[in-house]
Amino acid sequence: MNKFTSKLKFLLLLNSIVFPTILTISCSRTTSNKPERNNNDNRENNQNNSNNQQDQNNQSEYANLYNSHFLDINDLLKSNPYEIHKKTKDFIKSEKEFNKFLTNNNIDFTFNDHKEYNQQYWEFASKLGEYGNIGNNKVDRTKFYNPNIPLSYSIKQQKLEELKDEEIKGLTEQNFDFAKLIKTNPFGFLPSNLSQLLSYASFSSLEKMFNLKDITSLKSKHDDIKGTFELLITTKDNKYYYKVTKDKNNALKTNDDFFKYIHDRSFQLEINVKQWVIERDEKTYEEIKRLNFANASGTAWVIDRIKNDNDKENYELLLATNIHVFNLRNTFDKSIFNNKIDDKWKEFPVGFYDGKDTKNTDDNRQMKIYLKANRTEKIDNKEGLVETDVDASKSVDAFEIYSQYLTAPYYIPRYNTSNFYFKNSNKMSKYLVDDGYFSKTNNSGADFVTLRLKIEKSKLKEVLPSLDKVINTNQEKDWYIKFNKNKFSPLQTQFYAGYPKNWNPFITGTQFRGLKSEGGIVSSQRKILEDIYFRDIWLKYDKLKNMEYNSLNKEWEKYEKPFIKDEHGMKLTIADQFSTLYTNIPFGQIALKQGASGSMVIDSSFNVIGILNTEVEDVPGSKYTSIFLLEHDGQTFTLPVRVQTNGVVLFNSLSNDYSNNKAPKIIDGLIDKLKQDNLKTINLNP
Repeated sequence: MNKFTSKLKFLLLLNSIVFPTILTISCSRTTSNKPERNNNDNRENNQNNSNNQQDQNNQSEYANLYNSHFLDINDLLKSNPYEIHKKTKDFIKSEKEFNKFLTNNNIDFTFNDHKEYNQQYWEFASKLGEYGNIGNNKVDRTKFYNPNIPLSYSIKQQKLEELKDEEIKGLTEQNFDFAKLIKTNPFGFLPSNLSQLLSYASFSSLEKMFNLKDITSLKSKHDDIKGTFELLITTKDNKYYYKVTKDKNNALKTNDDFFKYIHDRSFQLEINVKQWVIERDEKTYEEIKRLNFANASGTAWVIDRIKNDNDKENYELLLATNIHVFNLRNTFDKSIFNNKIDDKWKEFPVGFYDGKDTKNTDDNRQMKIYLKANRTEKIDNKEGLVETDVDASKSVDAFEIYSQYLTAPYYIPRYNTSNFYFKNSNKMSKYLVDDGYFSKTNNSGADFVTLRLKIEKSKLKEVLPSLDKVINTNQEKDWYIKFNKNKFSPLQTQFYAGYPKNWNPFITGTQFRGLKSEGGIVSSQRKILEDIYFRDIWLKYDKLKNMEYNSLNKEWEKYEKPFIKDEHGMKLTIADQFSTLYTNIPFGQIALKQGASGSMVIDSSFNVIGILNTEVEDVPGSKYTSIFLLEHDGQTFTLPVRVQTNGVVLFNSLSNDYSNNKAPKIIDGLIDKLKQDNLKTINLNP
């Protein structure tokens, strides 16, 4: 079976590379109300007649704009990738022409799916690296927002022309100290990031830096796995060869450095609940009520530690994961059953269990029940993929849960938004305030929650061994993650890793897996919603907050009395609208799957930029390539290959369309709450 699995894996990767499926995804489709075809034809004819004149005007308008070698190297080092990209010809030209395209074609995605314009739309958006910010006001930006997910369109990183080995034969390696360039490079610390940086740098500024005259070209070769960078600078009279390696300059990093950083701070979080479910018999359609023993897992990582010298037994951690990973509403909110299980609720109480005993339906609140944690001891990097299987037997009873589950959700970002559109008018009143044709809400946010959980000090080394080594030392503060306050650009390299289920359909269990993404595209704010974008979380009851959070349809009335004695909770439903990056995955079938939700996402400067929350695949009804893998025991195995991506909630919004017309920063909100609560931490609020 091992040989079979290895061969399956090899063919899977090989075929994913050779047979990519170039398709776009539609999460859902609205009814098409297409304009008259004759009107379109007339418009196209008018446009064709004026094309020559427009081309001449465009050439003049953009004559002094460039994409490469146009910025002083010193200015580059003081800028960030988002700022750099906005100065390029591609960005300036595409932004203006995108706006013109949307306006001239009367684009309105709240009314029409505009399939005929999809390709042009995404070609413009991929040049910008984002969509959702085009338009003169909030209403226009909503109409111009394409609700489909662009699986085949990503902005591409700009790098120097590739250097060939024969071009440097016989050349002597020149001396140059790359340390400052590496450490201050806004694109990151990888060899490929040096190529990015130098592709924007003007020749005149590089002549001063390298003490050369009359530069005519630059070429480079980089290896992010080994940590090497080679540069060839050609002048009118000579060629100059430079090389820097990680072995000689430890400021230069490799892919493994970033995966190790994530691995050290992350773990698999296992949540086992007893919950009531109501199912319908397929034959009789009779409702069947039963107590379900459910197992779920996601990924969590450490943000900070709360200072609490009075607690001698526990450390108190601030952890990050998705709301949907820690969604306990389906377990504890009795109101969702509309009084259908009143007779069963007390006899067979809901709650948590140990993940093993699925027979005992008694109340176990007198026992210590834990959320479990697991991790891999090391990272395997084989065939260019980071993956290591998890040993389920090493799961740790990490966080005692009955005493903490109501207070665990410490910070959930929450904002006011308006002038967005909800697709299904019959369901809108369940989630949103009707604002005429558009909607508004006070519960806009992101699929992100900061958990506040205590762990016994003796167990920390099993869950987070690298933190255990530095805790209560001078090195502890530096161990915690850092956040960049700049707006993110998909020109930055991204790394993310977590604990998804095994990629191989023939193997059960989970594994630590990581991916590197170069490029991608950002949805600045989700402006067209449907019910799949609403996230529930279960909180400790607070009278004033209940009336605020659940004011719509007087939902607050449902939670005035507790459903379980001494465990008074309430729900908060968040509209997941925050800026989302769709990553550029190199192989169609290696997107991180279920279980990776909550994974840390960093750039190549070790800044945490966001949190993974979705895996997106082209719709099942779409075309795909069915690839033969192998035959085993008389069975033929094939693989349907569709385009895939992962969705990442960014921590710094790219949209200003909030109540104060400012782009919010999620971690700033967390810091504000820590200060408001006077909670001192090691890093964020020392």
